[in-house]
Amino acid sequence: MNKKVLSVILFFIISIGVGLRLYKLDNPIADWHEFRQADTASVSRNYIKYGIDLLKPTYGDLSNIQSGKDNPKGYRFVEFPIYNGLHALLVQVSGLTIEKAGRLLSVILSVVGLLGMWFLARLIWDDLTAILIIGFASVNAYWVYYSRVILPEPLMITSATWALYFLVRYIFFNERIHAFGDFVPIITAHGIKVLIKSLPPDLKFSRRQIMEFHVSALF
Repeated sequence: MNKKVLSVILFFIISIGVGLRLYKLDNPIADWHEFRQADTASVSRNYIKYGIDLLKPTYGDLSNIQSGKDNPKGYRFVEFPIYNGLHALLVQVSGLTIEKAGRLLSVILSVVGLLGMWFLARLIWDDLTAILIIGFASVNAYWVYYSRVILPEPLMITSATWALYFLVRYIFFNERIHAFGDFVPIITAHGIKVLIKSLPPDLKFSRRQIMEFHVSALF
């Protein structure tokens, strides 16, 4: 397919996706999974108030409900707070409210993820399949909702998508320079949602098994 035509189609699809995700950007954190979003936003709020320290994230819950242990300093040790650091920086730079900045950050990250999905689909299949995949991801209601929440998942999914793209280029096209390109996003994705809970699969499996793991995790 002609590159100019592809560019126009991609721009059109991304524009629709962005428009859907920006709808009522200033909504309060009172929708689905509001408790988890509020916890995430609380970490960002404390970063804004007390300074960004990625090694000591805190939030507003001082109870022992989460861990069963007293937490008088309000530590929040779940995923590594990369998302919260970016969220706090965006609030400080833009002057937006925590709600607007958090949703906007997730929208930006989801668009970067959609672009990664586009390049990955074209690499594995063809232009038409890539158009169908990114078109579905751009307008699917479930996907739209969860790509504008104040949660670390948009960053994790985007990082995993680009990690998979570089991994495919390295394994199947033997482009060794992309092995380094795979390192940063894959470490980011693991740091957000995998390393905290278990050993990274990269330490335990062959290259092809790693590939199968990332494909199944993404789709």
